[in-house]
Amino acid sequence: MDKKIPLLTANDIECRIQMITKNNKALVLLYKNARVDMRVLDEVFGPMNWQREHQVVNNNLFCTIAVWDESKKAWISKQDVGVPSQTEAEKGQASDAFKRAGTCWGIGRELYDVPPIFILLDKTEIVPRSNGKTTSYAKFYVKSIQYDETLRKFTELSIVDSKGKSRYSLQSPVKSAVTVPKQNDDKSIGKENKTQSSGAQAEKQTNDVTSNAANDIKMRNHYLIEIVKAANVKEMANRLPSIIQEEYGVNSINKLTFEQAKEMYENIDFILDTAMAEAEDKEAVNR
Repeated sequence: MDKKIPLLTANDIECRIQMITKNNKALVLLYKNARVDMRVLDEVFGPMNWQREHQVVNNNLFCTIAVWDESKKAWISKQDVGVPSQTEAEKGQASDAFKRAGTCWGIGRELYDVPPIFILLDKTEIVPRSNGKTTSYAKFYVKSIQYDETLRKFTELSIVDSKGKSRYSLQSPVKSAVTVPKQNDDKSIGKENKTQSSGAQAEKQTNDVTSNAANDIKMRNHYLIEIVKAANVKEMANRLPSIIQEEYGVNSINKLTFEQAKEMYENIDFILDTAMAEAEDKEAVNR
């Protein structure tokens, strides 16, 4: 069975405000609904060649999506568990389990690579709540999205509000190789002068490399200190190791490379706010 799951289009993706930060920024999540999974399964495998089944295991609702493999003459299954919604718990959990099982088949898996999306809200879009917190009924939509077909990762993303006004735009989040600019070649300098100055240039380059390395170490330490400070301010210092493990695959902040430390330092608010929002979601589910 050699079937290719198509990448989601802008019309397949919906936006939802998950939380509002203290500085009136909305953390917006991108997601698919169950109708998208059903449509893709129909288009790729055929309406009569897939089936779904739900079962309860330890009070958790699982969904299994099975697809018929003609070459093997067998059903191939993939399964995942759902979480209950805040409104219709059972129906929401069944739908969530189905969508997660669809992701196991590759439907919408590219959404996992979307970075935290923060949109600054207008004062008219913010509604105070009785508990002192705020909410918003603002609606956002994906206007366009483009992908790197080989990596199956998005390269451009544009989000607008209900009036069609652009509220978020991101380009080239997929990292590419660094291009080193060519050095200027002064052709007016003769070969003899170049030879005489080569020793001095080599010494200068060695000193520059040493200086740059020392500066990198100094800046890395600065980034690490600021990361810890930010985590302490948000009272998330105890979660920092697990966040670093999830983001960079290392179990200690001291194992971050210079580039990783710099990247985390530059995006620390986004990273911590996202982790905080995910924790609040889990707490809400468990209540």
